[in-house]
Amino acid sequence: MMRNIFLYLFTFFLLLPFFFLNYRLTAFHTFPFDNYYEYVLYLDGKRDAAVLESPSAYRFVYYGTAYVFYKSLPVIPLSQLNGTEKEVGVHALQALAFTSFLFLHGFFFTVFQLLHKRLGRSVMESVGMAAVAVLFSLFTFPHGVDPLYLCYVALCLYFLQNQRVLYPLLLFSPMVNEKIGLVFSVFYLGQLCFASSRSRAVFPFLISAASVGLYFLLRAVLGFSTGIYAYQTDITQFWTRVQLSVPVLMSIKGLYTNWLPLFLLMAVAAMGWHKGVFRQQSIYFHPVVMALPLFLFMLGLVTCTDYTIGRIAMHALPFYVAPMALLLDGLQESKRL
Repeated sequence: MMRNIFLYLFTFFLLLPFFFLNYRLTAFHTFPFDNYYEYVLYLDGKRDAAVLESPSAYRFVYYGTAYVFYKSLPVIPLSQLNGTEKEVGVHALQALAFTSFLFLHGFFFTVFQLLHKRLGRSVMESVGMAAVAVLFSLFTFPHGVDPLYLCYVALCLYFLQNQRVLYPLLLFSPMVNEKIGLVFSVFYLGQLCFASSRSRAVFPFLISAASVGLYFLLRAVLGFSTGIYAYQTDITQFWTRVQLSVPVLMSIKGLYTNWLPLFLLMAVAAMGWHKGVFRQQSIYFHPVVMALPLFLFMLGLVTCTDYTIGRIAMHALPFYVAPMALLLDGLQESKRL
């Protein structure tokens, strides 16, 4: 217990610079980002409901958590930011930056617990692999909602064999990120294709699919404006979005932001297959894991059409931490031989 408390506090302060970095970058609008700060201000009564747009507005856990820190954390002043309206927005951005940092740290610690307690890896190996996972996560948006997604999926994987916890987590996932239910649906659908895992995958697949259905039910009931993202649920526009993605994918920036994250995960998958990682009996090493980055990359093609396609592919990262740990064992064995 004391070891876990020490590790939690030590890594909390070790990762804390991510908070200050993201706070400064977003406060000075160094790059474009989603307007979750408007949602925080809406919860505080400083914006009307018109700011809520689909799909971001359904991710209540993220900006709801940020609202708690918006009301409880003192504002850290930044120079060259003048005006009351800017100060109000910066306060919300600070709360969001702290929330993203907190879930990034949660992702680290959940990966550590997954490897150490569920897979029996040593403390040092688990800490090291959790640190590697944080480095991989930098290919997502660590300043935004992605750390919550990664942390929540890692938490689902931690409880993968505890249905009493896993199923409520999956059903609640539309309030975190709508892609969670979709990814787990593909994960369990792939298992249905294998006779050895078919019987244990039926009900989890139905629960995952139900969470996707709940998301669309939320959209129908709450009816937030789709704004510029109407194409994301319009199947007739999917091919058009793929065509629009081609120039982005062929650019130098696209090579780094879109292809490199996919390449890194598929390189792990290829090496893992070669070393027999995905031929293990455990559900954490099921061959369907290799296909998840490809599925998410294709999803990004039809829903993003910009330089965030690779970021969507990297959302498969939590499924890769266990294979990467086992792959490390295989590489160490080869070195000794």
